[in-house]
Parts: sequence; structure tokens; C-alpha cells
Amino acid sequence: MQAPILIKGDPERVQQLTAALAILDLPVTFLQDAADVATIPMFDQACRHFSVRELAPDEDLRNVAALVYLPAVDFYQATDSAAEQVAEKVAPAIDQMRPLINDLMARAFQGKIVVDAPHDEVFLYFIAAFSGLDVSKLVGVGNVPVGLTLREQLVRNFKVANEDINVSVCGLNTRCVVPWNRIYIGAMPLLSYVARPDNNYDTELIGKVQQLVSNPELVVNPTLQIQALLKVLRCLLGWQSELYSVVSLTKKSDQLELNLMPKIINQGGLSHEFDLKLSETEVADITAAQTWAMDIIQQIKKGRHHETES
Repeated sequence: MQAPILIKGDPERVQQLTAALAILDLPVTFLQDAADVATIPMFDQACRHFSVRELAPDEDLRNVAALVYLPAVDFYQATDSAAEQVAEKVAPAIDQMRPLINDLMARAFQGKIVVDAPHDEVFLYFIAAFSGLDVSKLVGVGNVPVGLTLREQLVRNFKVANEDINVSVCGLNTRCVVPWNRIYIGAMPLLSYVARPDNNYDTELIGKVQQLVSNPELVVNPTLQIQALLKVLRCLLGWQSELYSVVSLTKKSDQLELNLMPKIINQGGLSHEFDLKLSETEVADITAAQTWAMDIIQQIKKGRHHETES
């Protein structure tokens, strides 16, 4: 059965994802605004499962499975570190997003929302505040691309099978934390594996891989982002259930809080948090990332006078 989905945001990014869905011929029906249907090639002759259908201007959206939101990423400056700087760059994108969320809710949308963008935690926070949707249905792609990159590098360097690698990362997609002590090859911690006296691995290998996965350009790499987005989407649409390093929210006493730990994702949304045991330094890094992100959010609320519930 085909899952009806919406894809909104930057036209180029929307077309990239649409092409990927068509190439994989996934059982998805992309509901597209009438004005944009002509910009996407017709897939009927090539795809057995994937399809594009025109969305009526006032169509009821209560049966739509998911919205994929892909804002333009030109606001992203990896060198910006002050909350005020980042907020100034991200705020216009939040302003642009709000009418979309308002329109969805006015048309009875009840599905899941997945966001793929730098600072996706900021977008996610305002989506939750604007929509009032259950936070278990809201997902930021987060560090799934980093996890994919890290896994591939370990497979290549240690010449082991993909299923032999157990990788978990956490934090923000702009401030990723890699808990190396919690990465395993088979049943052995990676660091112990590298430290064995009988191995021939470069002692600087971990540092080299860390440098690679810390590259700020990962967050805007279109190929990696689409790969990660498709994995998350497969889970949200019910085709599989996996543990991924996404960004999410919790709601306590009507207050929204960021959650930067890996989660099990399935058709119900976010179902279970992975209890990742972190060192004191890693906990401090996560806390600092959460504080920084909330500072950005508060700066946007203050500067743009967004009316939110939290």
C-alpha cells in the first residue's frame, strides 16, 4: 500500500529527494501542489510503486502519513558560534516555515514530520510550538549522516562486515558528540580493539576518523542527507524499525525540551530512547550543546516575537 506524503521546502532539495524516491521506486505517493506538478518529470512509465499526485488547494490532510520538510540551507554558516549570530541567520527560515505549519494544521494534518537541515533542533522546536502535535511524531534527521559516515569508515579501515559494527553518536548535527568508548566491533569496544598489541592499525586512526566525521560540511552534503533521510522515512512509514541518532523533543509540564540521544523509530514515531552510557566529559558536551541550542531558540523568540506555547 502506498503511503501518501508531503515534501515541502527548497525546490532543488525537494526535486533531489523526489528523484531518490523514484529511483528506489518506494511505495510512496508524493502529494504535490498543482503549481509544482509540472516541474517534476512524470514517473508512471518507469515506476511501479512510486507516484506523484496533484494536491487540491483545500484538500483534507488527515490521512497524510508524513511531511518531509527541506528548508533551503543557505542560512548555514559553520563558523557562527554565538547564539545571537545563529539566531539571526535561522530566524527568517523559521518565519518562512510558520505559514506552512499553520496551513497543515488547518487542514487536519495528523501525520509525522521529519526535518532535514542544519540546526534541525531549532526547526523542530518551533514546529512543535506552532502545531501542538505529539512530540513523538516530530523528528530531526540529526546525526544519522554522521553515523552512516562513521560506520562506513570503520568498515573500510578495519575490513569487517557492516553488521559487525555497533555505532551510536549523539548531540546536535552542528555539534556532534562521538562516544568512542561505546562503539564496538563485534563484542569488543573499538578502543580495546585498536589497542591490542597484535594489531597493525595506525595509532592515529581514531583521530583521523574523528576529524572526518567532525567536518561541518556533512550537515549540508546532499547525498549523505538524502541517504539518512530515506532511512528515517522508511522507519516512520512502517517498513522497518531501527535505532538512529536523530534529534527529538520531550514535553514536561507543558515545556518543550531538546533530546539529543539515539531513538528507536518505527511507524508510531519515536518509541524508545537508547540509554547510552556517557563519560562525564561527553555528558558535559551534550549539556553544552543543549544549552547553546536553547539559547538560539530563545534569541529567535525574543527577536522575532514568535508567539509559542513553550
